[in-house]
Amino acid sequence: MSEKFDGTKPMVQLVPPEAILAMAEVFTFGCEKYGANNWRTAPFISSTRYYGAAQRHLLAWARGYDKDDESGKDHLVHALCCLAMIWTNLQDAPTADAMDDRWCCERRALAAAVKTTAKATAAYLPSPPKVHWVCDEGKQPLTCHRLVHACPGPPVTALPDEVR
Repeated sequence: MSEKFDGTKPMVQLVPPEAILAMAEVFTFGCEKYGANNWRTAPFISSTRYYGAAQRHLLAWARGYDKDDESGKDHLVHALCCLAMIWTNLQDAPTADAMDDRWCCERRALAAAVKTTAKATAAYLPSPPKVHWVCDEGKQPLTCHRLVHACPGPPVTALPDEVR
């Protein structure tokens, strides 16, 4: 008998088959209602919408409701399916760009756009416009910056790290 070298392979046998089958039932319900794999195709449903659905199912479960009224399936399994859809779509770069609408990602996209705009503007203008940032009192430093406008002059506060 030869030795089998599968120590680096995922141990799929550890995933509870009951959970896989329960998720398959919820996906089958979704297929009958929305069409097969609708969550994989454009127009993409935002990740925060699936996150909201997962949260609603978790909150229903936390309040003592085991089954979803419409499907008759477990709320926890619905939440697993929502999270699986988010995670799966975010593994594919084009899909991830279309789906990922978390506020922190919009902020990163804005910071990238500001950098790109500043570089492009520098090529055409002797002095590119300054970006003004303000901080709303009482907010955390990483969440308080918002773009007000671009105009000549010094910034109101220091730019966040992601814009430098």
